[in-house]
Amino acid sequence: PRREQQAAQADAQQLVTQERGRMRGLALAAAGLLASVGSTLAECNNACSGHGRCGNDDVCSCYPMWGGSDCGERKCPSRLAWADIKDTTVTNREPHFYAECSGRGRCDKELGQCVCDSGFEGEACDRLSCPNNCNGHGRCELMSSANSAYDGWDADKIQVCVCDAGYEGYDCLDRKCKLGDDPISRYDSKIQVCVCDAGYEGYDCLDRKCKLGDGPISRYDSSGSAEAAEEQNVAFSVTNGFASGSTFLLEYEDWRGAKWLTRPIPVLSADGLSASFIEEALLSLPQRAIDSVTVTLGTTGAAAMDFTVTFDSTETPGNQPKLIVHTEGCSDHGCQPVYAGIRDTSVVAERGSPTVTETDGTGQRLVCSGRGKCDSEFGECRCHRGFYGHACEKQTLVL
Repeated sequence: PRREQQAAQADAQQLVTQERGRMRGLALAAAGLLASVGSTLAECNNACSGHGRCGNDDVCSCYPMWGGSDCGERKCPSRLAWADIKDTTVTNREPHFYAECSGRGRCDKELGQCVCDSGFEGEACDRLSCPNNCNGHGRCELMSSANSAYDGWDADKIQVCVCDAGYEGYDCLDRKCKLGDDPISRYDSKIQVCVCDAGYEGYDCLDRKCKLGDGPISRYDSSGSAEAAEEQNVAFSVTNGFASGSTFLLEYEDWRGAKWLTRPIPVLSADGLSASFIEEALLSLPQRAIDSVTVTLGTTGAAAMDFTVTFDSTETPGNQPKLIVHTEGCSDHGCQPVYAGIRDTSVVAERGSPTVTETDGTGQRLVCSGRGKCDSEFGECRCHRGFYGHACEKQTLVL
């Protein structure tokens, strides 16, 4: 019995040993499996930085606006490239395709913002900067807004300066000088000439005459006919008759390019219409926009009226900008000026159908009258010798 007991104990010990070995093997296999899974999940670099998804091929698939091997870099906005090489292998590929920072800037991948090259601006460097920010004397506008006729691919990318009144130039740096009529060309001959005493000749009567012969045609025409002044005829009409209290405004653009509105002008004689009233309204425009003008009334009927404005001053020579007539009326708060507008006694929608007919003046309208140099820094004319006036429009005596 003792021997049998020892044999049974040995068998039990062997079974325990075998079971322990089996369990150890299972544990090692599980540990190996876990290590393998952990290794697989850690294959994508930096776990895609939290800005992407790790694919089955251990490559990060980044979320929008993120890039890099670990999706740790921000992308910058893209717009139409200013210049690129057309990919002819792609169907319908445009010459200017989308490019980061429009190809005119460097992408700060930490912030995801474009650092634009000099002369370019915008979120994606997609706009051309206005030169010198228009020097504070104009507005920076897209070409599509400043020139609606331009429809190029870059119409919404190029910016240009639209200058304030009194300034000009590509960057609005230069000040305008006043326009005037060349005092030597105010007559049909286009020049004032010396009428020499007997025995003398030449443009300044300095030369003594020589014996006459078959010579060239005289250089000057001394007919002496005076130039004609600009005239503009303004006319209104309604179907049934002007309503009492009807008024209108005249708009005039001066040599600087500034536009001015007159005070309200009545249509009916009963409301105070007269030629002098219209003249005073034009002469009272600010900055001496018009220094002299003559108004002649034509028809002054109940349903139609017209008048003629004559620009009879050397301060407003040549072809003048066409007057603009405002008849729509404005009574809202902030209107400047407030005026009734033209109304028909019965037809509410009628506004007088204004027309302006021009008879161009024959004089010139040149910078500094063509007899001086424009000092664009101060907006003043530097007149040539023998000429003076704000626009060099006056001439000293020829001796």
